[in-house]
Amino acid sequence: ANTLVIFTPYVMGRDTSIWGPDASEFKPERWIDASGSIIKVSPFKHLAFKAGPRLCLGLNMAALEAVSMLANIYSRFTPRLVPGHVV
Repeated sequence: ANTLVIFTPYVMGRDTSIWGPDASEFKPERWIDASGSIIKVSPFKHLAFKAGPRLCLGLNMAALEAVSMLANIYSRFTPRLVPGHVV
């Protein structure tokens, strides 16, 4: 009784016990194996769209929109690295 439980996806996405000591770093290779295939991780590890029976109904639509936007951007622009900028 009188217990407050707080769920913070932002903090969970940066939790070193879940993602390792480099959790705060942007590392796309976390989700790509040596052969270039996407690594499937549990949806319970990163809860932006929730998981299990209460999965976000907009998950597939959001993924489609993201791919559409990237295709649109890449069709109009040529991305280049900034000389001297550390990536």
